[in-house]
Amino acid sequence: MRIIPRFDVRFFEVEFITEEEPQPVVKSDNALGVDLGLGNLATCVSNTGSSFILDGRKLKSIN
Repeated sequence: MRIIPRFDVRFFEVEFITEEEPQPVVKSDNALGVDLGLGNLATCVSNTGSSFILDGRKLKSIN
């Protein structure tokens, strides 16, 4: 733990220092492509062949 005085010792900054083991990198063969638009909020397709569309007309009407 470090205590660092700031602004002519009116405030103190406290730093907590810990040692962590590095997290393993997660590698995945799946990907998702997203195309943002106006009529459709997002059109999405994955490399597995599945796709879906998020309708943005309701959000557009609120705006």
